[in-house]
Amino acid sequence: MQGKAFLGLLVRARLLLMLLLCLACALGWQNFQLATTPKTLLRQGQTLRTADDPSYLRPIDQWKQQGFFPNSGLQGRLATVRPPGYGLWYGLHLALFSEPEKALLSLRISQALLQGLALFLLLLWAVDSQSKWTVFWAFPLLLLPFLYGFSAYTLSEGISPFLLGLGLFFLREHRQKAEAGQRPTAAWLYGLLAAFAFGLLWLVRPALLPLVLAFVPLVYRRWKQGLFLLALALLPLSGWLLRNHVLFGLGLNLHPIYQNELPGQYREPHAAAWRLFKGWEHLGWRFHETMDETYRAAMAGESDTGIVGRCLRQTPELARSSLGTEALSRAYVRYVRAVQAQRPFALSGRLMPSQLLAAEAQSVALFDSLAGAFRQQQPLRYFLITPAKVAGELLLHSNLNAYYFQHTGRGQWGVEWLRILCVFVHATAFILLGYWLWLGGPQRWFFAGICLYLCYLVFVQRGIEERYTFPLLAPVLLYGWYKIPWSRFWSKRG
Repeated sequence: MQGKAFLGLLVRARLLLMLLLCLACALGWQNFQLATTPKTLLRQGQTLRTADDPSYLRPIDQWKQQGFFPNSGLQGRLATVRPPGYGLWYGLHLALFSEPEKALLSLRISQALLQGLALFLLLLWAVDSQSKWTVFWAFPLLLLPFLYGFSAYTLSEGISPFLLGLGLFFLREHRQKAEAGQRPTAAWLYGLLAAFAFGLLWLVRPALLPLVLAFVPLVYRRWKQGLFLLALALLPLSGWLLRNHVLFGLGLNLHPIYQNELPGQYREPHAAAWRLFKGWEHLGWRFHETMDETYRAAMAGESDTGIVGRCLRQTPELARSSLGTEALSRAYVRYVRAVQAQRPFALSGRLMPSQLLAAEAQSVALFDSLAGAFRQQQPLRYFLITPAKVAGELLLHSNLNAYYFQHTGRGQWGVEWLRILCVFVHATAFILLGYWLWLGGPQRWFFAGICLYLCYLVFVQRGIEERYTFPLLAPVLLYGWYKIPWSRFWSKRG
């Protein structure tokens, strides 16, 4: 008995050491990222700025200033663009620290620690029924910086990896307790904790809703209990969507960025333009580069000739030859007219009518007709080649988003070798998804949810960003790592 107790104590001590290593790596890479980024790109010297920050933070800032959450008018509708999960996390730090700089400092340090804790929980999840000693086999992976790239951002990816890791860990504990047939209270508790973690995850990042398939084994094993836990997990997001429907008449839209009542660039003509562009364009930033510049020029009153000429130059030859320069020119002119029609509302900050303006409706109809024509003329390009390029962009990526890796250190042999290594590891981890799904096992439904999410990104959304798959990187990578038969390898070496 003394030997078993000593061995258990030693395992716990080594697990604690692994946890500390995860936390140290997370804090170390975050500090490296901030120290090598120009101060002009930081908010209050603490977090990195992005164009998406206002949609996450603005409702909470207004709540703090006005004393209530915006529930009506222009600000109320702007607050519906993102679910409140990450905003509430940001608001927690604002409540703890009155000074914005201290609040952001608390937020980004907390996010680094949560990222480290997420990796530790995912290590235990990936090890599953193997010996806990094997967590140390993943130590080389923990040194890779692409696992920590978003802890210094005020984006949902700052906490979504932790919520996913927490949910997966509790699901594993629930499964093991239920299969053992012992301590039903403990199994029930872990199931509740898993539902709570996934509920918060979907309130922070609802695009990850396909991971709902991870609950299928619970429903299959005990359908009443499984359906209850699933309903509990879906409750926070469902409540948010119901609130938006009651107050603003919004449907079941997880990201209602395009609302007829909201003035500005992101209106239906912009959405219709993307439906056209994504037939041939797999890089979203190229579309935004074209349309952002076009919107600013139209708002500034530039001539149609200059705007249309610039748009045509940025449109690839394939699209021009398939659809015709004249047809594309008419579509761009219609878009300019649509922007100019809503200009008074955008400048004054007034809500717009619930119906599209006539000029906007004409622009949407023309863009959609061209998109349909492109699909008919270039079906191979639309349904196969462009999605394949999107998949390549998604897989063959280093995820080294720190300023140093993208700018200062680019071209240096050490950085380039690290980039090649990260691209290889990243691509291999996601390519093997299909193999783990084919093998089956307790995690196959979770991986089926990931595959469904990736298919949505590749075939439907397109124009992806690296952060869309960041929360999934660690579980996919660590699971694959522990499928390698390390014990047999080392026994042969011995």
